[in-house]
Amino acid sequence: MRIKKFITPLLLVGTLLLSACATPAEAFSPVDWVEPGWMAAARQSVEEYQTAFMACLAERGVVGVSSLTSATVGISAPRGADGNFDRALHDLGTAANNYCLETIPWPEHYPQPPNFTIHTSPEAYERMLDVRNCLIAHGIEVPEPPTMERWMESSMPWSPWNTPDIMQRHELFLHELSRVCPQDGISAGVSFF
Repeated sequence: MRIKKFITPLLLVGTLLLSACATPAEAFSPVDWVEPGWMAAARQSVEEYQTAFMACLAERGVVGVSSLTSATVGISAPRGADGNFDRALHDLGTAANNYCLETIPWPEHYPQPPNFTIHTSPEAYERMLDVRNCLIAHGIEVPEPPTMERWMESSMPWSPWNTPDIMQRHELFLHELSRVCPQDGISAGVSFF
């Protein structure tokens, strides 16, 4: 009996340590989900964009914070040593942000500046269906999508990320979900918090 009391906690700790060794996508992925190849490339382009954007801000004396659920990078509220709003820090942050927005290219699969045009094409529709299938595989209730024709004709195409089920989820779950099922097209760049 004494050995059983010792072994059970030891097995629990070992299981937790082994699960911590898996990459976030591996730890989060259902067994039957097979990721399309473009998703890994999309994830990498977001990480590269955030890294480059934060480096650009840092070169201008501004600290950036990467978004958990999109490719965007934020800047903390400009506060002086006394904790109050600091106009000079605000202006520095605004200038650095504008410079970096003009300098660092957005991830390829995101709507592109200056007008953030959403490209609707058969390929984009298929990618949207991939994202929908990924969300469903990870336990999100997603309604049926429109037909390709209706989706391509819409000025604001339907997105599987814009569902009530997603809006009810915890931030940490959405963070991991957005890494596994990259936002694409219309929903790309949407931050839920």
